[in-house]
Amino acid sequence: MAELKHSEILRKGDTEPSYNFETNTCSAIANRHLTSVDVTFRIKSKGGGYTRILVRIGVDDLPTILESLTTSMPECVTMLSEAATVAEKHLLDKIEQVTHKLKQVQMTQVQKIVPTGSFPNLMGAETLHQITCSVCEGPPQFHPDGVVVRCIYCGALLKAVGV
Repeated sequence: MAELKHSEILRKGDTEPSYNFETNTCSAIANRHLTSVDVTFRIKSKGGGYTRILVRIGVDDLPTILESLTTSMPECVTMLSEAATVAEKHLLDKIEQVTHKLKQVQMTQVQKIVPTGSFPNLMGAETLHQITCSVCEGPPQFHPDGVVVRCIYCGALLKAVGV
């Protein structure tokens, strides 16, 4: 949980004229399972001890909060823009990681299934067919009869010629 260092909890009864400070110890966490931002803190209870409180803000309410921020405090727009840039970079990094892993898996699977290079038959098949990928037009690849695989260079789906 992230500690909210610039936040505080105030409490006021219906008959009291003003809010009274309770605590500035609170934290927040993005709850992926419930798609919410959960803010937690504790306050003194009336009978002694403490009461834990959880404020769950649904992600569908975040646009309302952000709109209120930008309307009431336009100076926050720069901060929100920077946050959007950080979020976008994070998403692009995740996409790049997944794409890189996918390419590694595809290349590993293809290289294990299909011998590349010249015609020495390493798989014991009677015939190897030469295929040039029509998508990337990379170097020729060699495939045994009936084998459907992906291009080693770009991942496009290939089928052996004459099969």
